[in-house]
Amino acid sequence: MTDADVLGRWAIFFFYPADFTFVCPTELGDVADLYAELQRPNVEIYSVSTDTHLTHKAWHDSSDTIRKIEYTMIGDPTGTVTRNFEIMRETEGLADRGTFIVDPDGIIQAIEITAEGIGRNAADLLRRVKAAQYVRAHPGEVCPAKWEQGGKTLAPSLALVGKIRSQTTRPRFQAGVLDHSVKDASRNGNPMLDDAIKSEPSSHFEKSPDRSRSPHRWTQARHLSRCTIS
Repeated sequence: MTDADVLGRWAIFFFYPADFTFVCPTELGDVADLYAELQRPNVEIYSVSTDTHLTHKAWHDSSDTIRKIEYTMIGDPTGTVTRNFEIMRETEGLADRGTFIVDPDGIIQAIEITAEGIGRNAADLLRRVKAAQYVRAHPGEVCPAKWEQGGKTLAPSLALVGKIRSQTTRPRFQAGVLDHSVKDASRNGNPMLDDAIKSEPSSHFEKSPDRSRSPHRWTQARHLSRCTIS
């Protein structure tokens, strides 16, 4: 597996500590249940642990949960990939529980690292992938908290400074993200506010020319032990 296998499409690297454990199979099974939906927006998933591909195969053969996995399971016994992502527990030789969403240019757009006993949520992973793709396709817009595909976005500007409200706050008006002063200014024709909140126009994701959003670049080992479970 090389950079060429990954670059040009979205990728999720789903690191976990070890096969034949406790939280890990519940997470991998959760991702497997949403694999088809995660693939639809041109995304591929790679689970990674420091186990060998032979251990992956033994786990696959003995576990009903792991047997249903169709995405690629990478064996990283040398720890090269895990160290590239800087989540190796050196004293244990295990990966942290970490998730990386990488765009087609190899730029990391989202990172999640949890403690040993805290499992991740595949549904929220899907939500964050869609948010990352939307922001890439729509320069100048950002996705607020709890954003879902088709929901409202923000177009940051000086006029919005200090005007954004949490949807859980009880503002002067019912459920929204801007207070009345901003809405009134927009109705009065302030060009900086007319497009402050937008709804997603379509599910088509166009490539954005902006390459400056994140300094984090993904690097990948040239020779990995790989096990594809189908």
